[in-house]
Amino acid sequence: MDDVKIVGTLDVTQLVFYAFVLFFIALVFYLRREDRREGYPTEAEDTGMPDTMGGPLSRAAPKTFDLPHGQGTVSPDGERRERVDLPAKRAFGSNGAPYVPTGDPFADGLGPAAWAERMHTPDLTASGKPRIVPLSSTDHVSVSPRDPNPVGMTVIGADGETAGMVTEAWVDMSEHHIRYLEIGDAETPGSASPQPVVVETQTVAAVDPATETAVVVETESVRTPASGGPGTGALLVPMAMAKIRKRKGVIVVDALRADQFAGAPRPATPGQITLNEEERIVAYFGGGYLYADPQRQEPII
Repeated sequence: MDDVKIVGTLDVTQLVFYAFVLFFIALVFYLRREDRREGYPTEAEDTGMPDTMGGPLSRAAPKTFDLPHGQGTVSPDGERRERVDLPAKRAFGSNGAPYVPTGDPFADGLGPAAWAERMHTPDLTASGKPRIVPLSSTDHVSVSPRDPNPVGMTVIGADGETAGMVTEAWVDMSEHHIRYLEIGDAETPGSASPQPVVVETQTVAAVDPATETAVVVETESVRTPASGGPGTGALLVPMAMAKIRKRKGVIVVDALRADQFAGAPRPATPGQITLNEEERIVAYFGGGYLYADPQRQEPII
């Protein structure tokens, strides 16, 4: 079989074998780089300090995504870290122990009241228009005559007290159903006064891209003491957390007490809500199922 040799003792079988080995090694490095695009660097559970990202053979360059409707591009920021100076303590001294809030869990974004830092732009329809808008701003969407119209109904909190009156419904223009109920004062329709806006300094862990070492830095963020997000616009309640009592003409929102509604985050722009504002509003009301009443944190049995 000397006729299959290419050079010296190198034949086709050896060449195929070497090519496979080189391909497999390259595949391992490729997969290892790809699986570190998100969720890295890892961080210590107790301190939040991040590990190094590794060298060029173990991490890939961030991907760049083109956003629709001329919104530009976005790339994941692996060096941006969550805050580590949480106003909370561990329930017991062990890894994996839950954190017990020591401050205001609604404002601090703990547990079910936590939110993700989504984009500060509105969600858009396929045609590039705002997806969630007040019902009064559109002329081709309306409440079916067979269904109760929530506008004008009284909103009742988990304590049985009146939280306000529905003055507007915000609808999803893509799926054509109500997403939020705008709440005003029961006597004088309109939003209640929001909490004052303050600037908060947070300590976060980050990675120095030059040295790839963990560092602790301080950042400033703007929030309201009671909500965790700025805004002076309408008070919106997620429709998914509202129960319409048609016969009584009321809407029950058992996520919060009536006095806690005023602290909810609000949209900054009238008639418009961003993805980040949606995230914080839902987190605020969702957190109420655990934090609105201390008894909700106790065992059921």
